[in-house]
Amino acid sequence: MKVLFLAAGYGTRLERDVLADQSGRYDHLRGVPKPLVPVGGHRLISHWMNILMKLDTVEQFYLVTNQKYLAQFEAWAQAWPKLQIVSDGTTDNERYTVL
Repeated sequence: MKVLFLAAGYGTRLERDVLADQSGRYDHLRGVPKPLVPVGGHRLISHWMNILMKLDTVEQFYLVTNQKYLAQFEAWAQAWPKLQIVSDGTTDNERYTVL
């Protein structure tokens, strides 16, 4: 089985809310894509990966992201040798600019 994660969104509502917060409590979430938000000491997507890695039937994982967050996902993916990151090439949510 192959697993495909669709993570090419820009999290514009989350980012807007984080930037609007005046307390500073959520500053560590600025510029972080939703799948990489820390939950319970691990990135949200890491929880999914840990669960799915237990299935003997998974041979490969794929994650589609955008160009804006590509480097963050690539850094995170170093811990997951069965995971391939693919960029859709877009750089923003408005113009869908493809590199």
